Amino acid sequence: MAETAQRAVGAACSRLGTRQYDTGRGNPHFGAVGVRNPQQRLHELDKDFKTMAQAFLTHVQMGNPLPEAELAEVAAIVRSIRNAYEKEIDRLSELAVKWVILNPEPIAVEKAAYRK
Repeated sequence: MAETAQRAVGAACSRLGTRQYDTGRGNPHFGAVGVRNPQQRLHELDKDFKTMAQAFLTHVQMGNPLPEAELAEVAAIVRSIRNAYEKEIDRLSELAVKWVILNPEPIAVEKAAYRK
């Protein structure tokens, strides 16, 4: 099955959110079960994480792109993804849904340059 931009955007939101919550962001119980050394993990966001956020921005500019103001909002969140909190991740999810609605026909994309 070919990768589509719509699928990639949805998957990226899910992974970005999970990744942030697993490192302690958005988690009022900073030392939650399953989070080993959360202080250190906050600084271990790897290249794949940043590449995934950049791919999200690239995808929402394809087909019928989001309006300029919302693209600027996505770009700002992606630039500061390391410090994103629940509110920013939720906003990316809202904008992903909006973009998918604007682009109901599948848009083929190359295989992701990051591990999923």
